[in-house]
Amino acid sequence: MKILPPKETKIAEGAEAIIYLLESNSFKFIKKLRIEKKYRVKNLDYKLRFGRTKSEAKILHKAQSGGVKVPHLLGVKDDFLLLEYLEGKTLNQLPAVSSKLLKQSAFYLANLHKLNIIHGDFTFANLFLAKSDLYVIDFGLSFISQDNEDKAVDLLTMLKSLPKNQANLFKKYYAQFYSPSIVDLAKKIQKRARYENRA
Repeated sequence: MKILPPKETKIAEGAEAIIYLLESNSFKFIKKLRIEKKYRVKNLDYKLRFGRTKSEAKILHKAQSGGVKVPHLLGVKDDFLLLEYLEGKTLNQLPAVSSKLLKQSAFYLANLHKLNIIHGDFTFANLFLAKSDLYVIDFGLSFISQDNEDKAVDLLTMLKSLPKNQANLFKKYYAQFYSPSIVDLAKKIQKRARYENRA
């Protein structure tokens, strides 16, 4: 069988990366390319993109080893990752999200925080349902931190994106799986932000 060079199709673009679907014969996979920032000195820009790409690859591996489903990492080179292609929808594309999926989402965030992984944008837009499996995607803003305030802000990002009833349920599940004190800290940070905005 003749192996054809992969065909690249751009399927998404964000502030930090461009996502391509690569197809070779019947095999599909994802290429995540970090965007070059023209305003930065070229050598510095390359070092930053290379470092962040390498860091994201390590965090994906760590998350997976800690029981969090993420797309399999197929390869990493300089400023891009090659990832498993998943077919499905993000939770924000679903007409409704069940309490079972909400519980699974809270379990994943709790596990990430146990591993000291801060996702950076943990919302329904980065939770992907492929068949019956839930995955966490897009670790482009992720970093490692043992700081409880970082974890609380990460939790707060999710809570602010949810309707009140879902947010309350998510907090309950997260507290069960990890730490009620992080939930309390998230509340304090939210109150502090409201006070600062009024000032």
